[in-house]
Amino acid sequence: MIIVGIDVASEKHDYFMLRKETGESFSSSAITIPNNEAGYKKLHNLVASYAVICFLLFVHIIVY
Repeated sequence: MIIVGIDVASEKHDYFMLRKETGESFSSSAITIPNNEAGYKKLHNLVASYAVICFLLFVHIIVY
């Protein structure tokens, strides 16, 4: 499971992602996105891409 913490502000949002099972973080510090559609898309794409990578690793481990 991916946990995403978001600090919401009027002009920008800071977020931090980690894996619940291991506590592994995705970056050494919070990542900032603008409070607009482009920022939301960036966050969505990053979370979605990591979820796909985790799924593929899981499938690889199960198959092999």
